[in-house]
Amino acid sequence: MKKTKKAISTVVAICLVLACFAGCSPNTAPGNNEATTPIPAVTSPDTAYKDTLVYSHNTDITTLNPNIQNGTNTEAVALLCYNTLLKFDENFEVIGDLAESWEVADDNITWTFHLRHGVQFHNGKEMTADDFKATYDFYMNPSNGFAVASLRQLTEVRVEDDYTLVLVTKEPFGVMERTFCDIETAVLDADYLEKYGSELGNSIESVNGTGPYKPAKWVKDSAVTLERFENYFGEKGASKTIVMQVIPEAASAAIALETGEVDVANGLTAEDVARLKADEDNFTIVKRPTVNQRLFRFGCNDEVISNPLVRQAIIYAIDRQPIIDGLFPGLVEPATCSVSPLTFGYKDMGVIEQDQEKAKQLLSEAGYPDGFTTKICTTERYEKGVQIAEVLASQLEEVGIKAEIEVIEWAAFQTGWQNTPRSEFDMPMFIMGGGYGSADCDAELHMLFGDFEDETARKNYGFYHNDEVSGLLDKAAVTIAQDERLAMYNRVNEILYLEDPGAIWLFDQYQILSTRKGVTGFTYLPNSVVNLAWVKAPK
Repeated sequence: MKKTKKAISTVVAICLVLACFAGCSPNTAPGNNEATTPIPAVTSPDTAYKDTLVYSHNTDITTLNPNIQNGTNTEAVALLCYNTLLKFDENFEVIGDLAESWEVADDNITWTFHLRHGVQFHNGKEMTADDFKATYDFYMNPSNGFAVASLRQLTEVRVEDDYTLVLVTKEPFGVMERTFCDIETAVLDADYLEKYGSELGNSIESVNGTGPYKPAKWVKDSAVTLERFENYFGEKGASKTIVMQVIPEAASAAIALETGEVDVANGLTAEDVARLKADEDNFTIVKRPTVNQRLFRFGCNDEVISNPLVRQAIIYAIDRQPIIDGLFPGLVEPATCSVSPLTFGYKDMGVIEQDQEKAKQLLSEAGYPDGFTTKICTTERYEKGVQIAEVLASQLEEVGIKAEIEVIEWAAFQTGWQNTPRSEFDMPMFIMGGGYGSADCDAELHMLFGDFEDETARKNYGFYHNDEVSGLLDKAAVTIAQDERLAMYNRVNEILYLEDPGAIWLFDQYQILSTRKGVTGFTYLPNSVVNLAWVKAPK
C-alpha cells in the first residue's frame, strides 16, 4: 500500500496558500496580512480565568446531530461534542483526529484508517471501528431519509478489527482527506444510533459523542449549555462550562458584551465593531479571512431566470460597492470568484463592475427589452439580509427588472431550500451563504451546482444545471493530481461566475469576533466556525 498522508495533504495546502496569496490584494478579497488581526495572545501566567465562557450568536442551533447539521451556529456546537477521522490544524494541513494514521492502496480507492485506542464516548463506552461503520452505513442508506453529501463517494465500509477501518470509494477521490475533516462525517455511538435513529440529535439525551464537551442543557431559542468532558482523549477543554447564548439582535449582543454578560460575541454590526475596537483597553476585535461569501442564488427552475442571458444581465445590473460601503464597512470585500481566495480552485476574475447598458442589451437579447417582474427572497437570519435585498431590488429596477421582496422566517426558508420539489420551488433569487469547511471546490461547488438525483434531498437548491460544469465537477472529484483538479475548477468558476451565472456573488467575508480583553485560545476552521474548546475568559 502506498502512503499518501503527507503527499496529498501537502500539495493541497501549498495550492491553498498559493491561491490565497496570488489572488488577494487589499482591493480585492480578504487574505492580505495587513487586514488580518492575529489571535489574541495568552495573558500573563497568573491570570485567573472564569469557569464559564459565554458566547453569543444570533440564532439557535437546529440539531445536535453533526451528520445533518447545516449552519455555522449548529456546527460550532457539533465541533465541541464530536470528532472526525481527520481534522485541520491551524495552517489548514490535514492531521489525524480519531485516526492516528492512514494510507491508500495502489488502486486509489481503498483507504485504511488506524484508529486511536482508548477513546471514550461521553457515557464511558470505548469507541471502535464498529461505531464508524454503523454511522456511515446509516447515512449511506437512502431508506433512512438522510443524504450526507460527504459520504456520497463511499461504496463500502469495512471493519478489520476494533481499531482498523477500511473505506472504499467508487472511484479515486481527490479530496478524500479533506472530506473526512468535515464534522458531518463525525462518529456516532452505534448503540445510540440504533436506539434513536433519525431522532438522534433532537434532544441532549440522544447525544453521546467523543468531543471535549457534552451538552448539559438545551433551551430552544435561548441557549445550549455544555460541560467539559473530563475523559476526553486530547487536550481538555479550557472552560468548565460553555454557554452558547442566542441573542437575535446584534445591538443587544453588543450591550451584553459591554456589560460583561457575554465574553465573545459573533455577528455584531460594523458600527458596533468600530466602537468596540476604539475601546482597546476593554475589548479586542479578532478579524480573519474565511472561505465564506454572501450571494443570492438563482432559482433556475423559474421560466425567466432559467435563461443564462437574463442571469448575466442581472449580475451586470448590480453595483456591489454601495452594499459593502453602506452596510458592511470594514467587514467584507467584493467577490472576485464564485468561491473565496481560501478555497482550493479559486481563480481571480476581478470584481464584476456594474454596466447597466450591457445589462439592458443582454435583456433585449434574451427577449425582455422592457424588463420583467420577479421576486427576491430573503431572511433576517443573514445579517442585513433585508437591506441587501432592498438595494438589489432598487438597482435592478434601473434596468427594467421589478423585483418584489419576500421576507421569510429562517426555519421556513431552510425547508424551502431543501424539501421543495422543482415544480413548486418559488424563489427566483434567494439569499444564501457560501463557503464550505473543506475549503475545496468539490464540496463548495459540486454539491451546490452539480447534478442531483433526488430533487427533495439536495444541496443544489436552485436547480442549476450546466453540462460542462457537471462534467468537470464529476471528473475533478475522481482526479488525484491536484494541478489537474485546479485547472478544472478554474474553468468551472469561469462558467459559474461569468458565462452561465449560478448566483450574484456579492462579497467575501471576514470572521469578526468581538471579545472582552484577555479572552484567548481561539482555533478556527477554514469557514467562519470558531472552535471554543480551548477558549478562556479572564475573571
